[in-house]
Formats: sequence, structure tokens, C-alpha cells
Amino acid sequence: MSLTLKEQEQEQEDKIYSNFVNSLRSARTKEVYDSTLKQFMKFHNIESYSALLHMDDVQEKIKAYIIEMVNRELSTSYVNISIASLRNLFEMNENGSMMAIKF
Repeated sequence: MSLTLKEQEQEQEDKIYSNFVNSLRSARTKEVYDSTLKQFMKFHNIESYSALLHMDDVQEKIKAYIIEMVNRELSTSYVNISIASLRNLFEMNENGSMMAIKF
């Protein structure tokens, strides 16, 4: 029995998220990285992990988000954790490459 397109898309989303979260050891790190990743996606109205991984202007969106966090006077450690969660998502889902993204 073959999967429907919707089921295939969900399977892909699950795989992307699993690669991301299962690369982390600590339950607390998983929770924080998940939260910061979702905040980035919400800021840019990104609805899926696939869409995030395949954005054309990802580097510009990351810069815009960093600027927003700095303007909101969020702590340096929060900004760094946000960047680390994005880096982890890309590294774990792009065969170790970061698609030439410079953080």
C-alpha cells in the first residue's frame, strides 16, 4: 500500500524533526532548541520544517531574526542558543553541510 501525498509529507516532516531532536542529548536542550526553532519559524511565518530547510533566502532571514532579537534586547545567550538550534537543524538534515550558510 503506497502512502498518500499528505502522508509522505508528514513522514518527511517527522524525519526532519527526528534528525534534529534526536541529535541532542539533554531533555532540557531538546526543549529549548525546539522552542527557539519554533519562534524563528513563527517570526517568518514558516509552516513546515521542509519549507525552512529549502528557503531561498535563509541567510537573510537568519540575519533579520538576529537583528530582531538584539532590538528586543534579548540576552546574548538566548541569541546564541537560537543560532545553535538553527545550525543543528541544518546540519542534521543536509548531510552535515550548512548549505553555505554563514552564522
